[in-house]
Amino acid sequence: MRSRGRDATEALFAAGWVRLLAAVVVAAVAAGCAAERDTATEPEPATTAAARPAAERCTNEEDGFSVAFPASWHTNTGDVVAACSFFHPDEFQVPERTETLGVAILISREPVAFAAVAAEQPTRRDVTREELTVADRPAVRLEYVATGEGLLPEGTPVYEVLVDLDGSTLIASTQGLDDLDFDANKDVLDQMVESLRLD
Repeated sequence: MRSRGRDATEALFAAGWVRLLAAVVVAAVAAGCAAERDTATEPEPATTAAARPAAERCTNEEDGFSVAFPASWHTNTGDVVAACSFFHPDEFQVPERTETLGVAILISREPVAFAAVAAEQPTRRDVTREELTVADRPAVRLEYVATGEGLLPEGTPVYEVLVDLDGSTLIASTQGLDDLDFDANKDVLDQMVESLRLD
């Protein structure tokens, strides 16, 4: 028997993801739905000659973070959802209302305590779990499979980094949905998390 507190926490967490995930759909450039580049981006210097691909940095002022992402990728401009929330290899638009998922990486700050988000959830079956530090904050890296009790179809692989923000949680996530390159996107997400700066 679950407690009311746990039910409330799960409902709040689900509501946060509904807000984030319900706002995204990927549209092909050929369909005439290309988005403008985020005006808040700036070049991110390479670290070594054989280093990672060139990157740009964008800022999500609403959620209080900035992050570097591959220069060949695209991020949302902030017209519908806070800028620097969604990242994808192809250009995309964020429509006013949709329940379609499809961007490679999502990053958001959710108003749920880190301990509640990082705890075991009925919506997921954890495969790996690693405690780490991100931007001098406690964090957890999770890989799990969706159970089908939440928004994602049963069996969907998910890779997330959760960062403790003292009363809220920064969630960086990629899912193995549709034609997304899950393994490649995991690597990109890790590089982005390494670059994370918190305001």
